[in-house]
Amino acid sequence: MNPEGKAIKLINGGKPYYGLVNILDSPYLTCYKPIKENSGNIAGIWYAGYKLSKLDNIGKIIGESKILVNGFVALLDNNDNIVYKSDNTETSVITNIIKTGSSEWITSSKSFTPWNYTILVAYPKTDIDDLLAESTQTLILAGAIVSLFLLLIVYLIVNRSVIKPLCSLTDTSEIIVNGNLNVEFKISSQDEFSLLANDFNLMVANLRETIKESETKSL
Repeated sequence: MNPEGKAIKLINGGKPYYGLVNILDSPYLTCYKPIKENSGNIAGIWYAGYKLSKLDNIGKIIGESKILVNGFVALLDNNDNIVYKSDNTETSVITNIIKTGSSEWITSSKSFTPWNYTILVAYPKTDIDDLLAESTQTLILAGAIVSLFLLLIVYLIVNRSVIKPLCSLTDTSEIIVNGNLNVEFKISSQDEFSLLANDFNLMVANLRETIKESETKSL
């Protein structure tokens, strides 16, 4: 665990952390929760995490995408590292645009606040010059519409496949953190989220049983 990361800061403050964490350069949906002694001191950490393999499907879509002639789509993590990119563009080209920018490229980006991930769309100005020389203004407008439509498709896929289930898990987790152990995670899909929900439900059931045993012994 990153000693400077948000997760360890929340744990040290006695609070749980739920969110996306990069582990060995792969995105994982994680839960970290402090285990406290009777004195209130933190004795350990509960952990559950699953690799989001669903992002591989998004990666395939991005890899096959191309904006205009030489443009690209790239998915960046919260440190601006390239997670996925269009196959037609070299990593060094995208990295240079991210770090220094380029007057020769037109860029647009869309952020996903829950993860701090960013979708970057860019194409060189020379693509427009070439299209102007070979086609009409209508084709240029169509290319711009396709670019926006592709960005919308990627956003909808991420929102439906990952963000909505993650929000549902987070909302239920907040209820549990507030002391209500009579709730369960309900995820209808058969994927990493359902496995995570089952693990959380088992953890909550164990906590209920532990509390029940402690109350029985105290009588």
